[in-house]
Amino acid sequence: MKFLKKIVIFYFTINLFFSSVYSQLNLAIFDSATLSNSEKYKYHPFIDIAQSVGFNVDYKAIADFMGAENLQDLDLDQYHAAIFVISSEFFRNFIEWVGSKDDTKKSAITNRFLDIIEVFGQKKGKLTCLAFAPGLRVDDLMGFFSGSVGLQRIKMGGQETFTIKNFDINKIPDLALRKNLQENLRMLFININNFLNLPLIARSYNYATTLMPAHTPRQLMPGVSIQTVLDNLANYRFALPIKKNTYDIPIKNTFPYGIYWHNPIKSNSMLVTDSSLLTFSGIAENFRTCPMNFRLRKQMLDATQEMLWELYVLLNPDQDQNLIERLDFINGNIRPAMPEIVQNYGENFSEQERESFNNNLRKIGWTEIGFFNDIATETEEQKIERQNQRNSFIDYVLRSGIDALWVDFNPNIYYSPRAIDGFQEKRDQLWTRIRNFTKQLSNTAQAREQRIPKILVGFEIANNYRGEKMPSISAQDIYGHKYPSVPSPFDEQDFWHKEIIESLQRFLGIWNDPENSNEVPISGVVLDLEMYYRKPGDPGAFFSTMGFEKEITPEWPENLAEHYNFLQEKAENIGRMLKENIMSLIPDCYIVCYALNMTVDGFYKGFYKGLSSPEKPIQLLTFNSEFKTYKNWLNRNNIFINHSSVLMLSKIVSRSSFSLVGDILRRNSGIWFNKFHRLAETQDGGLEWSPLPEQGRVQFCDYIRTVR
Repeated sequence: MKFLKKIVIFYFTINLFFSSVYSQLNLAIFDSATLSNSEKYKYHPFIDIAQSVGFNVDYKAIADFMGAENLQDLDLDQYHAAIFVISSEFFRNFIEWVGSKDDTKKSAITNRFLDIIEVFGQKKGKLTCLAFAPGLRVDDLMGFFSGSVGLQRIKMGGQETFTIKNFDINKIPDLALRKNLQENLRMLFININNFLNLPLIARSYNYATTLMPAHTPRQLMPGVSIQTVLDNLANYRFALPIKKNTYDIPIKNTFPYGIYWHNPIKSNSMLVTDSSLLTFSGIAENFRTCPMNFRLRKQMLDATQEMLWELYVLLNPDQDQNLIERLDFINGNIRPAMPEIVQNYGENFSEQERESFNNNLRKIGWTEIGFFNDIATETEEQKIERQNQRNSFIDYVLRSGIDALWVDFNPNIYYSPRAIDGFQEKRDQLWTRIRNFTKQLSNTAQAREQRIPKILVGFEIANNYRGEKMPSISAQDIYGHKYPSVPSPFDEQDFWHKEIIESLQRFLGIWNDPENSNEVPISGVVLDLEMYYRKPGDPGAFFSTMGFEKEITPEWPENLAEHYNFLQEKAENIGRMLKENIMSLIPDCYIVCYALNMTVDGFYKGFYKGLSSPEKPIQLLTFNSEFKTYKNWLNRNNIFINHSSVLMLSKIVSRSSFSLVGDILRRNSGIWFNKFHRLAETQDGGLEWSPLPEQGRVQFCDYIRTVR
């Protein structure tokens, strides 16, 4: 008890000392990826961490900075630092404008956003942070610096480098100072280029995420590893965080988190970072970056706080200290305590809380049933092999006692107005495998006197938009870009009603024939919201910036905040329409959604509100590793979900790894097994396949049954 008291006093003293040395600084986040301020929750805990080190954070979504009459109304002088979130949508429009040299191609949003960056980037004593979305072309990003933060990309002596815009370095009379500045700019160019070439998702290979196991990274080129470049980057004198020694090697290997540079000519600073650093551990958890191990996850957030604290010290105008003295302060002092939201990450639900979920879908297996097809050209040996696979699969399903199977029936692909080519033959194959599947499942369950899991009809919502069969209304974002193969999420009739409700109705009419269903009932639907097979450049999800299709928004809205509310209402109505129609087709139906993460910005927020209610939450399946942190916020926003986290079968490598099932269930309201049918496959299926031998898989399924 005395030791605990000393720790509390120590941290109180440190925070008191810190607050007496430096005052709070104003930090703005200008977000080109998000329409409304009400969606800033996705930037927690980053915002909480920034506030913990002494920043007052002011978040500005598109509706906020476009709602200002002019830049003066934004009062940029009040901010000591500004983070500009460079989204793929914004950058696509920027590149289109630069490439065409046609000002009519530049959207009003892009124009305003660039103006804010340029004006703020010229102010003395300010820090301009550019947070780039991963996946953008690095060569284009390097060109973006010209004019945006007072730097310009040039060639000197056959090499690319930066120079300072509107300043002739050759006029510096002191030769040593001039050469030092030129060398700094050359190294800055090299290291920013390397930093952008290795986004955070390329560095997270030393630890497991919910998707990936720890793995050996690719080489950048023969003889040059990612780690070699990262080590050089992390040791670069402008790489943050500066203090690295307290972290485990897997987290050290993700460094640096930013490249910082102080411009001695303009007397201001810049930081280049990865926008996923702002969201990787929040409600929109990044399944390629966020550690599955919560101790490592907290270390990564700790390192993020370290970087923000170092920036705070470097930037603060209160103390008359030079750069060396500020670096000494950083190395010699301890940061303030981490915010509570970070300290509580990974907290388990109590047994009482788990019981309160009243969740009948604790364990769900996502499965394909293509191996129940009849193939006339098979040899006798292949038929035996296929039947053995079916037998193993049915055994694993019943042995595991999973509550539900999410099956890839995809009625929209076969029965919507955009049914796939050769649909009659494909339909025949669909019902052949359904009959074979339901017959063996029903007969085996009866013989073993075991219950059949609930069967959920899977919909991959846009998978039949291929070739010439494009949406009637394609999604369009606020920057004016149209995504031809992505349906407008706000198209209630032609997309949601025809693709989901009408095709489900036709599917159920055939299923209800006992010859097809073998009296196995349908208990619910799964809306798979990840859109596969889109055209190159089209996203697999709905952006927050979508909702500007001319059929939805005939005229440009005068008030973007009001337009956001209009879109939210439409999304909620669509969710409610789906719920009511599905419930009428399948009484007491389970409505399940799958998405990459628990993101609730843009369309999804209203959609989940419409689908759910306190009495009947939806089941949301994602790659998020935990749920407790977000549950109360979701409920306050009238979104009622039971959350299931994923278990990739590649994580099951020995009996000791079976405990992952219980770990996931304690932190969530459920678990879902990705590609459950691959337990019955003998060939290596990568991330979706377990290397366990057959006896080990039997033991694993027996174990699943025991865990609640």
